[in-house]
Amino acid sequence: LSKIRTKINDVKVDGNYCIEAIVLKVPERREVQTKTGESIALSEMFVEDDTGQIWVKGWRNQARLIETCEIGEIISITGLNARSGLEGRIDLFLTAFSKITKKN
Repeated sequence: LSKIRTKINDVKVDGNYCIEAIVLKVPERREVQTKTGESIALSEMFVEDDTGQIWVKGWRNQARLIETCEIGEIISITGLNARSGLEGRIDLFLTAFSKITKKN
């Protein structure tokens, strides 16, 4: 199983990933307004493994998945997509196929 997991420092933009990490910050949720005026949920949490740290984000229904996580939990997340974030960093986004499994 660990063979299909990607270490955080190996994540590259546009790739699809599965990671195992610990939640470092309490997940945060906010409402974001789209160009069309629609208000949608965005949740994000900061996680790390033994190689690095990264933001995991989810829009709409995926935002609810992130909200079930708590600080200090070890989680496995499948179906992540990597995109360019702010200040040149990479963020991981949940997709319709994402699943979060708690390991502890």
